[in-house]
Amino acid sequence: MASDMRQEVFDFALLMNQMLDRNMHRDPQWPECSLLYLRTKLKRKVDQLDHRLHLKHGVKQGTPDAERLREQAAHVANYAMMIADILDERDSNG
Repeated sequence: MASDMRQEVFDFALLMNQMLDRNMHRDPQWPECSLLYLRTKLKRKVDQLDHRLHLKHGVKQGTPDAERLREQAAHVANYAMMIADILDERDSNG
């Protein structure tokens, strides 16, 4: 781990990577995706997370419900990361 990275960020990045590995078969590789497609997927994941948070109000840390919510949050973060990655790639290619 980089010495200047917060442990929480590092741990969440590991979870994001696990989610990417687990779901590689579902979506095309993101550099080939349109921003509109990724935006739609991101919105859907945010809506799913919002719905689950409403259902699981008061969920206890360390429970299976909490882990599923963490995974859903990682899905949201992954789609945001994909958008940022594509924008960075497009910016650097002129």
